[in-house]
Amino acid sequence: MPHRIARFAAPLALAVATVVATAGIAVASVSFDPATGTGYVDKADVQAAFSWKEGTFQANARRVGFHAATFTSWTWDCVIGGESVSVTADLESSWVVASEVVSTPGQRRSASGFNLTGLGAQLSSTSDANPASCPDGDPANVSSSTTDVLYVDVRSHSEVLWTS
Repeated sequence: MPHRIARFAAPLALAVATVVATAGIAVASVSFDPATGTGYVDKADVQAAFSWKEGTFQANARRVGFHAATFTSWTWDCVIGGESVSVTADLESSWVVASEVVSTPGQRRSASGFNLTGLGAQLSSTSDANPASCPDGDPANVSSSTTDVLYVDVRSHSEVLWTS
C-alpha cells in the first residue's frame, strides 16, 4: 500500500505546485480613479470578465468599452405623527468612461490593455444631493455610504471589473 500512495503523491505534488505557481499569472489589477475616470485595465481583466481566450479577446478588443457608476445609499430618521420612522433613499449616477486600446510594443494589432482617459457623457442620474428631509422637523441620524463601480462593456453585455 505505501508504494501505491507514493506513486500518486509525486504527480499530485507536481500538479499542486503548477497550479500555485501559475495562479497569479492570469490575474491583473485594474487601476481606476472614479473622480476623474482615468486609469488602466489590463487585457487579462477583460478576458477574465468575459471568460475569453486570447484569440477572442484580440478579435473583440476594439469593441470593448467602459462605464462607471456611483451608488449612494442614505438613511435617516423622521418623527411623523409622534413616531420615529426610518427612511432610506438610493441614488445612482453613471457615465461613459473614455478609453483607448494599448498595443503590445512592436505588435501594432495586438491589444495588451486599455488606458482609461476620463469621464464622458452622463448615462443616468438621480440627484447627488443629500435627500434627507422630513415633512415635520429636521432629520436625525443621517448617514450615507457610497460605492463606485467600473464596468467593461461589449455590445449590450456588461461585467463588473472594479469596485470601491
